[in-house]
Amino acid sequence: MRVNARLDEESQQQIDYLTATTGKATSQVLRESVSFYYRHVRAQRAGIEHLAALIGKGNSGRSDIAANVKRQFAESVTTKHRVTGSPEPSAAIARPTRPRRASR
Repeated sequence: MRVNARLDEESQQQIDYLTATTGKATSQVLRESVSFYYRHVRAQRAGIEHLAALIGKGNSGRSDIAANVKRQFAESVTTKHRVTGSPEPSAAIARPTRPRRASR
C-alpha cells in the first residue's frame, strides 16, 4: 500500500531522527512505528475488554458493597494486618521503621 501523508515539522524531525539513528529507510521506520502503535492499542483494548468481562461477576452474598465500600475495605485491611493485642484498628497496620544510623 502506498501512503501519501502530510506531516507537521515535529513529526518530520522525529522521522528524520529515527532514520538517521537506526539507519533504516523511512518506509521501514513508518512500518515499525505503525506496528508498535497497533500492538500498544490492542494491548490496552484487550486489557479493558478482559476486565470488563469480569466486572459484576463475583457474588459475595452482600447487597451493601457499593454503599459501604470504604468501610468494608478498611475492615478487610485491618483484619488481614492485625497485630496481636492491638486495641486500635489504626495501630493494626504496622508502619515500616528505618534502621538507625550507628553513631560515630
